[in-house]
Amino acid sequence: MQKSFITIMTNTLEDSTTFYCDILGFEVQHIMTPAEDIKLIWLKNENDMIIELAYIAQGGAGDNSGASITLTFQVEDLESKRQLLIINDVPYQTHSLPNGSTVHRFSDPNGTAISFMD
Repeated sequence: MQKSFITIMTNTLEDSTTFYCDILGFEVQHIMTPAEDIKLIWLKNENDMIIELAYIAQGGAGDNSGASITLTFQVEDLESKRQLLIINDVPYQTHSLPNGSTVHRFSDPNGTAISFMD
């Protein structure tokens, strides 16, 4: 089985799109409005990872802060990613793992947990 894409529900579609593009390096690939109250934005990064941001006007969930999922991105230059978080006023926590790796953990505008790891 291959991965296809990750869907993140959002009430802040514009803020979320900006966040994923500016902080995580994704690019908008496709925008779709399948119904009047539904808007989908497909984002893709340099490693062909696809994230679908989904906005549903009526009853769509957008607070993911209670979810038990973390998107983790392994990066070559962890310090430059930390500086990017600081410049963009994104609060983060730093953790050292038993294997010696360092992780900077933060949240997207919807509360979805994200980590940069070396």
